[in-house]
Amino acid sequence: MASMRSVQKPGKMAKVQHIFWDWNGTLYDDVHVCVAALNGMLARRQKPSITVDLYTEVFSFPVKQVYPKLGFNMADENWDRMAREYHDEYLSRTGDCRLRDGSLDVLNALRQAGVPMSVVSACETGILLDLLDRAKVRDYFQNIRGLSDLFAASKLDITRTLIAALAADPRAVLLVGDTLHDHEIADILGCRCALLTGGHQTEERLSASGCAVLHDVRDVIRYFDMAP
Repeated sequence: MASMRSVQKPGKMAKVQHIFWDWNGTLYDDVHVCVAALNGMLARRQKPSITVDLYTEVFSFPVKQVYPKLGFNMADENWDRMAREYHDEYLSRTGDCRLRDGSLDVLNALRQAGVPMSVVSACETGILLDLLDRAKVRDYFQNIRGLSDLFAASKLDITRTLIAALAADPRAVLLVGDTLHDHEIADILGCRCALLTGGHQTEERLSASGCAVLHDVRDVIRYFDMAP
């Protein structure tokens, strides 16, 4: 893991020229659905259910390493089948998902200000596009990058590739996410980063990273010196 940079503070950052948004847990409020999907799998295996608190305490990337901490015996599992089972469970419940409160406000404000935006996600690309369409926000983003499989290992490579394709100065890219993985990627690539609470990891874990931690997605517009 790359060493962490100094704490970043919200405020005017005139040099930011592009926002890379994470999707799950950042713009898309799906933590409760992820936990319900996992509990469906655990019940099928006659294992105890988990809570949102436990989930956010242990969730990380690659997600395969999280499953034993949630009560799954990976020695008895086929990871390919397990990943498909999880996504079947997850997708059957996404009718209960909504955008995080304030997401449309900030997306509209940034679009009106002419700030280009992209999505970089560890979600499989086809599923990601479908979820963006359901939420009716796909047109806000110039680029949408997901993974080619269901395994949610890391989105470092797709983020690096997108920066190269845009010929962007990483220091002018603001990566907004909800996990330490987002901060690690930003640190490795030299991007700015802001992490939102209320997503897939606890506020305490995010704060320990030394990254800027925001409690409301609308606080992102402070990076552009716009009124909330």
